[in-house]
Amino acid sequence: MNLSEVDLNLLLLFQRLMQERRVSTVAEQMNMSQPGVSNALAKLR
Repeated sequence: MNLSEVDLNLLLLFQRLMQERRVSTVAEQMNMSQPGVSNALAKLR
């Protein structure tokens, strides 16, 4: 994976997930749906 292809918003989301440890809490904080956060996380894999 080329680092220039990584969406920096996904890294922000990942940071929040590591802090909160709950997808639903992060979704609420970032004004996203839980499936939206899960899909974003899947893009990082």
